[in-house]
Amino acid sequence: MNQNFIILGFSLGAVAVAGILQSVKLGTDPFIAPFIGRWSDEKFGRIPLLLFAFTLGAILLAVIPLTLPFPLFLILIFAFQLVATIFITASDSLAADAATGPASVKMMTYYTLFVDLGSALGPLISFFILDFIGIRFLYWFTSLLLIIAFIYWLREYLLQKNHRQTETHSLL
Repeated sequence: MNQNFIILGFSLGAVAVAGILQSVKLGTDPFIAPFIGRWSDEKFGRIPLLLFAFTLGAILLAVIPLTLPFPLFLILIFAFQLVATIFITASDSLAADAATGPASVKMMTYYTLFVDLGSALGPLISFFILDFIGIRFLYWFTSLLLIIAFIYWLREYLLQKNHRQTETHSLL
């Protein structure tokens, strides 16, 4: 099986393609993240943006492991990288919103600790799970986890919205 791709006349291995994709994400994040942050501040709000990311992320994780033409696969990977930027920006903003008062340093320390722990343990756990269920099912299982997280955050959003409406009515 050929593991090389021909792009613009250059033969690239899968690792080189992955490196290029990752460098594009890291290179565009400083420009895309502030735009997403302004979106969450002004137009949509943080939780609706997070709900959008959960939805699109779940769809992309369900589709990416299918056998697709290489150009379509690359487009889906770029889309998922955009979703990852939305996740990071919305999550960081929600954590900063929650970190108020005298416990703000403690809250941000715990948030950073758990994000770093997830970044370290996530790939390791996935590596072990791969032996049992395979890569396709790992993507689909992760998609299912995003759907579960979507349901939780949708419930949270609706509760907050209902609470705000109740406060508004009580003030009248």
